Amino acid sequence: MKLSEMVGARARAHNLKGCKVALTIRYADFFTFSRVRTLPLPTNDTHAIYRAALAILEAIRLRSAIRLLGVSISGMASGSNQMELFEGDRRRERLLGAVDEINSHFGRATLTWASLLVDADADADSGPGVISPAWRPTGVKSVDVR
Repeated sequence: MKLSEMVGARARAHNLKGCKVALTIRYADFFTFSRVRTLPLPTNDTHAIYRAALAILEAIRLRSAIRLLGVSISGMASGSNQMELFEGDRRRERLLGAVDEINSHFGRATLTWASLLVDADADADSGPGVISPAWRPTGVKSVDVR
């Protein structure tokens, strides 16, 4: 989700939308591959990018520890070609613009998605909520560093 937000925010800052979402995975042995998913319409919406990247990730079988995970969009088009038709879409576009404006003025991640927040009382299986080079297919485990 964090990678999708970073990609979406950069695209929105340049008024661009992409119709292809790519997920790149590099394993610990440096074997790297990418998979691309084509969306029906160009987007710079964080959640649309995230859903496409997650669908790619769920469709593959991870073979070992992951060293690098990347999300990108391509097939770029100018975002101002056509106004959104439905009120819900226009509202979502305004919301993303407001979040981006606040974050650019007060610092990145001043406003963030609730799914990126870490609950201090969460169980160990939920992970620490960070993107780590040591991420493993079985999930990040809580580590006590005392």
